[in-house]
Amino acid sequence: MRLLALILLALAGASLAPSRAAAADPTFQVTLHRGPCFRTCASYSVSIDAGGTVTFVGPCVGPRPGRMPPSSVAALEAEIDRAGFFALNASYRSGLMDVPEYSLTVTRHGRTKTVIDRAGEMVGMPKSVHEIEAAIETAGDDRCLAPR
Repeated sequence: MRLLALILLALAGASLAPSRAAAADPTFQVTLHRGPCFRTCASYSVSIDAGGTVTFVGPCVGPRPGRMPPSSVAALEAEIDRAGFFALNASYRSGLMDVPEYSLTVTRHGRTKTVIDRAGEMVGMPKSVHEIEAAIETAGDDRCLAPR
C-alpha cells in the first residue's frame, strides 16, 4: 500500500515530457501481464522501463505509452528489492480456476525473473507481490479495466 501511495503521488506530478534523470539501474524493466478468467476479466499488459516509459496494452486501446517520473521508477525498484523478488518462488497458483493469472517479470541488474500469481496470497505469496502488481497497474492507467 505504501508503494502505491508513493507512485500515485509521483504520478500526480508527472509530465508527459521525457525525463532527463537516469534510473539507478539502467537494465531495469518490469512487465505485468494479466490473463483472462472465465467471466469478464480483461487481459492486458503493462511494461515500465528504467527511463520511465510506461506501455499499456489492453482491451480498450492498443499500445498506449505514458511516462513515470524517475522518483516513481526508483520507488518501484526499491520495493522490488525489499520484497526479495529474485528469491521468491517462480509460481504461486491456488486451485481457484475463475481468477486471472498474473505474470510479473522483472529485469534488474541484468537478471530476469518471472513470478506467476493465481490468487497467490492463498498459497503463501507475500503480500508485497500483490502491492507491486497494483502499483504497476496504476502506472498503466487502467481506467478501462474492472477492479481487481
